[in-house]
Amino acid sequence: ENDLELERATVLVTSGLDSLWQQAVAAGAEKIPAANVVANNVVGAGLDPAAVSAKELAKLVDARERIPRAAFDEAISKLAEPGFSADPYLAQETVSDEAELEPIVARVLEASPGQIEAYRNGKEGLLGFFVGQVLKETQGKANPRVVSELLRAKLK
Repeated sequence: ENDLELERATVLVTSGLDSLWQQAVAAGAEKIPAANVVANNVVGAGLDPAAVSAKELAKLVDARERIPRAAFDEAISKLAEPGFSADPYLAQETVSDEAELEPIVARVLEASPGQIEAYRNGKEGLLGFFVGQVLKETQGKANPRVVSELLRAKLK
């Protein structure tokens, strides 16, 4: 496709995954995210493209931002299994509601005054520590992108 970068398109074609990508797009997946998931995740998991259901792949592509990363990775690893359904994984939506996450973020920050000071003194890599603490408290269900935004706002 014209709007796929050449490198990604080359990976799809040379890996024999262009057909799977086209089927996933036909099943409703967005072109660029589908290309990325096929080229990175399907290839990375070593799946046989002929055994992958394009319909289930399309569901996972579209849900990749809404479900926990661990659920997404597990679903990808099982995508080529006979009778695979993405539905149980789609039910594991992440928590993206800021009102629900703010008290958890506040608790994590209250428990980490030393790390807050270090962060404000230039150790910006500690943002990952704070995100990790929130994810730990939510058992991996918090949306890391939303958590990062909340933390950045509170750590200013």
